[in-house]
Amino acid sequence: MKQSLQHRFCHPLGDVVSLFLDADFLCQMMADLGNRDIEVTVEPQDDDRALVDMRYTVPANPPPLIRMITGEWVDVHQRNQWSGVESAGEDDALVTAKMTLDPIGKPARGSGRLRFRHDGEAGTLCEAAVEVTCSVPLAASLVEAMIIEDSADLLNREFAYIDAALAEMAEG
Repeated sequence: MKQSLQHRFCHPLGDVVSLFLDADFLCQMMADLGNRDIEVTVEPQDDDRALVDMRYTVPANPPPLIRMITGEWVDVHQRNQWSGVESAGEDDALVTAKMTLDPIGKPARGSGRLRFRHDGEAGTLCEAAVEVTCSVPLAASLVEAMIIEDSADLLNREFAYIDAALAEMAEG
């Protein structure tokens, strides 16, 4: 199952991307959004790339039938392979993150992509696409729909958190 969404930040591309590559900021954001047991590393790599490796535990809010599969909390290993990070200050820059999400010990997997580009004088457009697959017979479509909905909600909450952080940084 797939879902796409867009978000416009009213801040320069370099500022937006810098927060997605800041391990301390990501840890604080994830904690503030209700996750626990958070570990984030950011590894700059050659050729204008960076790897963000995150391990965290998210609250699961599925219907009771699915909760038997997921439990109340789900451990997740997420890897975001970033490219174009050093060109974020250029007008024609395109910064992308290829994501993989692995709920540890669960029968679902996720992948996705974030694409950031300049949008207007000081704005940034983010285009996000997420895909989830589940290997549980008979329940796959229900589990996939639930995870897609939760993923889209989480992305929107992360975008709002980053908007607030950028506005606070601009003020002071």
